[in-house]
Amino acid sequence: MVLIKMSIIPIIYFFIISLGFGYSLTFFLKRPDNFIENFFMTIGFGLGVIPILGVILNILHIPIYWPIFLFLSLIIPSYSIYKKGITKLSFNKPSFKIKKSSLYIFIVLIMALIFFLIYLNGAFKYPYLEDDDPWLHASGCKYIKETHKISFSPEVLKSLYKHYLDPYPPGYDILMGILHQLNDNIIWTLKFFNVLLISLIGILFYFFTVTFFNSRKKALLSTFFLLIIPCFLSHFIWASTLAILLFFPAFYAIERIEKNWKWMIPAIIVIASMIMTQMSNPFIFGIMFLIYLIIKSISKKRFLWKIFLAGFLGAIITLSLFWIPMVMKFGLETTAGKNGINLNNLGSIIGVGRGIFYTWNDFIFARTVSKMNNPLGVGFVLFLLLIFSLLIFLFNWLKQPSKIFSPENNWKLIAFIWLLISFVGIHGNRLPFPMLMPHRWWAIFAIPVALICTEGFFALGRLSKRIKINSFFIYAVIIIGILVTSGYPKYVVETSYWPAGVGWASQEELQSYLQYVKQLPYNTKIFPLCSYESKVLAFDKFAEPWDPAYQKFKKNSFNISAEKLHSWLKQRSYEYIILDATCLKKFGENETNIKLQEIAASPYFQIAYPTTETQPKGAFIFRVV
Repeated sequence: MVLIKMSIIPIIYFFIISLGFGYSLTFFLKRPDNFIENFFMTIGFGLGVIPILGVILNILHIPIYWPIFLFLSLIIPSYSIYKKGITKLSFNKPSFKIKKSSLYIFIVLIMALIFFLIYLNGAFKYPYLEDDDPWLHASGCKYIKETHKISFSPEVLKSLYKHYLDPYPPGYDILMGILHQLNDNIIWTLKFFNVLLISLIGILFYFFTVTFFNSRKKALLSTFFLLIIPCFLSHFIWASTLAILLFFPAFYAIERIEKNWKWMIPAIIVIASMIMTQMSNPFIFGIMFLIYLIIKSISKKRFLWKIFLAGFLGAIITLSLFWIPMVMKFGLETTAGKNGINLNNLGSIIGVGRGIFYTWNDFIFARTVSKMNNPLGVGFVLFLLLIFSLLIFLFNWLKQPSKIFSPENNWKLIAFIWLLISFVGIHGNRLPFPMLMPHRWWAIFAIPVALICTEGFFALGRLSKRIKINSFFIYAVIIIGILVTSGYPKYVVETSYWPAGVGWASQEELQSYLQYVKQLPYNTKIFPLCSYESKVLAFDKFAEPWDPAYQKFKKNSFNISAEKLHSWLKQRSYEYIILDATCLKKFGENETNIKLQEIAASPYFQIAYPTTETQPKGAFIFRVV
């Protein structure tokens, strides 16, 4: 019953606030006729409100607290119900008539559900967080849950280990933090909702591409391609998930601005929130946005200033509310450094994939062993389909150059340039000038691949009819080939056991935390003598790395006497102290053994778990007497 309560309440809350904020942002606009499209796009826009709202509340010194978000999300929907009645809200009533368009949406939902279940299986295959970033997000969420804040003082930041709150864009941790306030399991919160966000991307992508292609059939196929491409997002927990999700509500709104300028408002808010969620992917979105704007303007033979204004104002709002205040508070060098940019060495921008040089094999073949945060590869059959599609593009452009910028074909040029830019981005380490975090371009590369491959797929179907081969047979062969060469490697990677990251000194250290620390009551105060507090916080225990007095004491705690250590811990109500394998890495075997013997022999501490041959010996946990 506890597990059910822990799961259901935050899930219900997630959908209520997403729908509430989404409705509030778009209630004055003409809604889609389809109920399901209306429902999911409202969620997408609602998720685009949460980061910017969290930053504004923080500026106003209003707590980052779940009842406040709930109250604010329901103000406009409640007023609309009061004025119009619930039956006249701009949510259209669901239709139970079976239409072709409804069938496409149903297939998309099935694909997203399969995708969700596979990722969920992989995420919960191990009882810990993978790699390193998720542990830091866990710490940030715990800080929000306990303090209802997202800010640190400059003094605290100097001694605080790497984190994903100020001056890093805090949008992802704001969302996860308020969800974590509704349950006592941060690992469950991060894993479940991260997978849910990734699955929603497929649905939001479909509704964007319906307008982008002006074809539901192509939109359906491109969604299948995107979900199955190995290099498009793993179940890794990081802020990129929310940032990339916001690409598609943003472009969905942008596609409609020329018909109704009021769509600028949700576009501006979502773009601003995206830039408050993560640094590198909004930069990439900016490049994609400019390409889109230029091609569309050339196609229309006039500058689309409304679209430009949406992007410009979104950036200005973010600069005003977040980036400029961060630079004023922490300084330019510190703000840049916490976001992976070394101002003293721009030729070597810090980031995932630094120093790695990718080859054609990394693109063509998807492997069953790949990188956790962003797997590589497209898959053999899908890569061949990409090449074939590009040849068709080239042939048609050479045959009819006057139609390159035609309204019905400009999506091809946009997708093609997106492909080239993302391909160059992946190879950023080969360039003589800095390219922002080359490894993160893989997920972006998957987007134009999914768009472009639709052209080759249907062209092969038309070609098969000319040579009197059943097009269904050709389509089936291609789909099966993609499932085998792209889908299977992706499935293996996403359902494999992933390691816990380099923050753990040994596997035995991790097992000790799982066996001893995890089983202690919620929010038990534990002092990790040598390790980072994220190891304690992520297992739903408590420490105070954001407290200046704590940081000052922790800095020299290894070298003080057991008596003084006990006095401080007792004063701060800490119940346990841990000496783990990280002590060996930091202080060496001799110093660690001396400290261990001193604490064990002291009357102030008592071993919490008797050591046996079968128990892991990666950590010694002492109770503060």
